Amino acid sequence: MGEDVYVYVDSRAVGQCKKKWIRWSGPFKCLEVRQMTLVLMRNGRKATLSKTRCIGLKELEIPDRDVQGRAKEGAASDAKQQSALMKKKVADLAEKLRKRKKTVSDDDESSEEELFNDNVDPVEEEKLTIVKKRPVRKRAYGAANLTKDALVVLWAYETTRLAKFMYVHRPTGWSTDWIRCHLLGSEEKRHSKRPYLPVWKTGGKQDYLARSMRRPSHAPFHVDIDYADIIDVLEHKLIDGKIDPRDLKEMGYGERLQIFAFTQG
Repeated sequence: MGEDVYVYVDSRAVGQCKKKWIRWSGPFKCLEVRQMTLVLMRNGRKATLSKTRCIGLKELEIPDRDVQGRAKEGAASDAKQQSALMKKKVADLAEKLRKRKKTVSDDDESSEEELFNDNVDPVEEEKLTIVKKRPVRKRAYGAANLTKDALVVLWAYETTRLAKFMYVHRPTGWSTDWIRCHLLGSEEKRHSKRPYLPVWKTGGKQDYLARSMRRPSHAPFHVDIDYADIIDVLEHKLIDGKIDPRDLKEMGYGERLQIFAFTQG
């Protein structure tokens, strides 16, 4: 707490030159550190944001070194110069951000205000915690439960996720079967009525959501799991990409478990 924090802004002003676009906003004072979020002071008001969007600003600390290149203990001989350099860099960046504020469009301003939404719903924040906890399975699932394109809630990458069953396979050298599933995701906020789409890998950093592959070189974003990693098997098909209310009730959505939303990388 008390650190200066910058926040990542993923929206660019309409017509703004990409070369002049600064992807960070701040610095803001950190008031509180929570499990998944930070509480920042912005324009005299508290704002709660996900830790994944924030980066702390650390003081410049370059130690003195001996002739062998080993760091010496204690304060550096040029500590004052380092501190002054750090303050200058922060001031220069703050000035650039202020200039950006004067040139951005109304649309960009509103999108940044949505990013700094101070009205955080405690219920939604609790759901974000639930998604990181492995749910207790109500029953054990096997091959008989996995029909073609069956929708499953599974545990992968330390979160609860929604996926479509692809096939069962046994890698060379393994004595057990693995279940391959195609992950589904949503770009909407964490709520029970959001629509889901398949996630596709491009081979680079930018994966995407779409009903089908955009290029032949892309591939389903799949995971290989054990039967023990299957939390629930949905009994009904998606309705316009949304989970059937009957399945939501059966799985105890929002209380027993919460499904992780896809975030583009």
